[in-house]
Amino acid sequence: MFIPLVAERMRKRFPAATVLLISLNIFLFLITIPLASDKFWHRWGLVMQLHSPFSVNVVTSLFLHAGLFHVLLNMWFLWVYGGGVEDACGRVRFLLIYLLSGMAGQSVEAVLGSVGRVVGSGAAVSGIMGAYLVLFP
Repeated sequence: MFIPLVAERMRKRFPAATVLLISLNIFLFLITIPLASDKFWHRWGLVMQLHSPFSVNVVTSLFLHAGLFHVLLNMWFLWVYGGGVEDACGRVRFLLIYLLSGMAGQSVEAVLGSVGRVVGSGAAVSGIMGAYLVLFP
């Protein structure tokens, strides 16, 4: 598996929004460890329900992770690529890319691919990586 250590592009300023997202994801992972029951995942994760297909929680599911490796790998890729995107787009646009990519990806996964709950920031981080590729080909 290819795991980059750093992005080639130097940052012009401190990536505050990237650090905020990483800190928030890790903090929420740590406090949800003792809470992680089926009821908890069903309440806060993204779960498609046959009787109400649009009752999904696309925002909170972005900040929940299924395990330590899951959160660490997502946050590593966010650290490697997030600073460059934040630097180029600004903090507000960076956060919008993160949230909208995550919400779109989680929704598609819930509708098309998942038979259970959908959690994690993988879709949001993939959106950041895609933005990085567009901005720095």
